[in-house]
Amino acid sequence: MDTTKQPGIQIAQIILLGAQFAHREDALAVPPNTLIANLEVQLEAKVGGQPGDPTAVVRLRAFTAKDSNFLYTFDVEIAAIVTSVPGEENLDPFEYARGMGPAAFFPFLREAVASLTMKGRFGAIWLKPINFLAVPQQQTAEVAALREG
Repeated sequence: MDTTKQPGIQIAQIILLGAQFAHREDALAVPPNTLIANLEVQLEAKVGGQPGDPTAVVRLRAFTAKDSNFLYTFDVEIAAIVTSVPGEENLDPFEYARGMGPAAFFPFLREAVASLTMKGRFGAIWLKPINFLAVPQQQTAEVAALREG
């Protein structure tokens, strides 16, 4: 890659692949101002494509264990499609997706989780920022519920 030039890639699409959300069975018996704390969320990052391909895909997923006793359970997955710009190729889309993709597209996953859970009885769940360089591709993270004022 020539570091004096722009990367020559573009985001072709960011799509919601799937979203599932549920409340715990007794959610209506719990006060609506109950804060959700220490929710264990699993994160997955997968990259599709091969070096030299003009297109690569980054898939990010955040989900809770279905058998957990938390007030919310969810499973949200997004995909970001990255392509090279014809005539401006510089950074390989697969290398971008593999190296920077999870960190670059995590805010879109965070927004999807927040948007879905915002419709729940206990307010939105905002996934904490993650240092993707310091963790393996899959990890457990604690998240804090930030209530809309």
